[in-house]
Amino acid sequence: MGHAPVDPSTLPFPDNKIRAVLKKDWQVVVAILSLYGVLGFLGSLGGGKKKDEAASAPLTGGAFPPSGYKSGVEPGGGGVPSVTDDSFDAWAKVPGNMAKWEAEVAKM
Repeated sequence: MGHAPVDPSTLPFPDNKIRAVLKKDWQVVVAILSLYGVLGFLGSLGGGKKKDEAASAPLTGGAFPPSGYKSGVEPGGGGVPSVTDDSFDAWAKVPGNMAKWEAEVAKM
């Protein structure tokens, strides 16, 4: 099913040393995957300070204003609630509100 074992002396430098120790293809595959796993694990351990510093940086240019996203209609604001908001169905039944919603969608 497989092929004949590789003669390490016919291979270039890094391959000949690796094939002298890992004679079968599956051994090379397991060694490479293990190396990737170890490097990924070590990479996830380091850099804790970088994450803390990045989290404390002010957020600018996001999708929502710095005051945060507010679902629904602000009191006295006359705004349009989100379609996913629980109060949207009741708001949409009021005459004239769907025209406001269509105007807001057209602005997008």
